[in-house]
Amino acid sequence: MNSDWDTSLLYEIDFGKILANVWRKMGIRVYVTGRADVEVDGQVVINERRFRGKQDRLFFVYLVCERSRSVAKEELASVLWLEDQSDAWEATISALTSRLAGMLSSEGLGDLGMSFSRQ
Repeated sequence: MNSDWDTSLLYEIDFGKILANVWRKMGIRVYVTGRADVEVDGQVVINERRFRGKQDRLFFVYLVCERSRSVAKEELASVLWLEDQSDAWEATISALTSRLAGMLSSEGLGDLGMSFSRQ
């Protein structure tokens, strides 16, 4: 192994792969390119149309892609607002968080290992 590599980064990548394998074994598929959907055992349980707009979709996709680590709200803000960040960005992120948590819990995905929490 290359001694210059950051072992914590390797751990996060490995953890993400393990989590993806667990989801696959449980029949969970998450689509983040082309469409943003969640399937369980071949049935769509969260359809892209449930996201209110581009920000909701980007918020979900970014968190799925970064699922092996905690993501700070400031980082989310920099992803959602590339240039002009709204003065109400914290309230908007709070609303996005609430909608996503509600969506995941309403479909029972937490019982299948797909959860969302604020820290």
